[in-house]
Amino acid sequence: MKLESWGASTGPGLPSEDCQSYALSQAAEAQLAEVIAYTAILLGKPQARRVARKLFAAARLLSAMPTIGHVRLDLTDLPVRFWTVPKLGITLVYDPAAEPVLIVHLVGPGQDVAALFE
Repeated sequence: MKLESWGASTGPGLPSEDCQSYALSQAAEAQLAEVIAYTAILLGKPQARRVARKLFAAARLLSAMPTIGHVRLDLTDLPVRFWTVPKLGITLVYDPAAEPVLIVHLVGPGQDVAALFE
């Protein structure tokens, strides 16, 4: 699946409007593709596009205000923060010190966040 058709704004060959504001790790890119594909199957492509737009908007927000996320020392000593996208329940795990801000993981509701850091 090509992410550019879902409103992606970073990565090779994707629209460059927000390329400097955030980046996705390979894991986050794969997780994003899974979320979009699952939503498209379950709820249809229009809803999947809305979910994608909300996730990209959240990534832009984190790049503009990188300290708004929560530190979770109970999960990891890594310098990452956690931000749950309102109404989606998907948590973005990101490195606020990276230039641009790096989205490391996308974690859905019910997924074991701690398992990502074992």
